[in-house]
Amino acid sequence: MNIILDEEIWKDIEGYEDYYQVSNMGRVKGLSRIIECKNGFRQLKERILTFMKDRDGYLKLSLSKDGISKQYIVHRLVAEAFILNPKKLPQVNHKNEFEKWNNTVENLEWVTEKENINYGTGLKRRADKRSKRVYQYSKDYELIKVWKSATDTKKNGYNAKHVSACCNLKRKTHKNFIWSFELINTDERKII
Repeated sequence: MNIILDEEIWKDIEGYEDYYQVSNMGRVKGLSRIIECKNGFRQLKERILTFMKDRDGYLKLSLSKDGISKQYIVHRLVAEAFILNPKKLPQVNHKNEFEKWNNTVENLEWVTEKENINYGTGLKRRADKRSKRVYQYSKDYELIKVWKSATDTKKNGYNAKHVSACCNLKRKTHKNFIWSFELINTDERKII
């Protein structure tokens, strides 16, 4: 569902009341105020702030108060001001994962960490491409189980690094099991 935002609404940023406001359209402005300088006092005019991109492509900016500057991610400021979070979910997700710059209220939602990691197609698809199936065998080469990845073996108490080392032929066994990225023909003990 697309919502057309007809009117830009501004709200104070918590902890920066009378200093900065954030809008439902994802903009941040510094409010008009008088500040102390070396030579006395000076009037700051209201202005829209410019953003920087972080290494993941999200927009961020610095807010200053009482001589202390702190960096913030813009989409989190928008969500905290405009989106209710009764379940106290910890992360803010961009509904359109390919528009990290789009910090309008309509493109944001509160989610769990797991929901954020698994959201959409891009990130999940890249993770799936990196994952290799892992085959677990007894010492007699009987197939015990096929795992989605070495990391997946952790939920049963195996050490994923040791499993990977076995699969990469840097280690013979882990917890008395043989591990391989390839299916082994148990009759001939050859990789199929």
